[in-house]
Amino acid sequence: MPRGKLKPAVATDETGVVLEMPETPRDKFLRLAQPRVDAVLKKLKHIGNLSGKTYEFDAAEAKQIIEALESGVAQVSAQFNARLKGSRSVFTFKKR
Repeated sequence: MPRGKLKPAVATDETGVVLEMPETPRDKFLRLAQPRVDAVLKKLKHIGNLSGKTYEFDAAEAKQIIEALESGVAQVSAQFNARLKGSRSVFTFKKR
């Protein structure tokens, strides 16, 4: 489906007739977020496996991998925080 188009969602009316409704941005976020995050976490596990005894690497190589991953996470965090900017203007401690 082309980008920007809303995918029809399925709903039923009170008689059970199927109605087509456009997918909301929230629905699209929920549909896409979980599989994308799951895929990244799986890839991270595979990268972590490279630290096993069956592989050889030096400290500089490990540092480069860690820095690249941290940079990627920082970029994603900045993108989300930019959207949330201003929604939390007062410092508060997170609940334990």
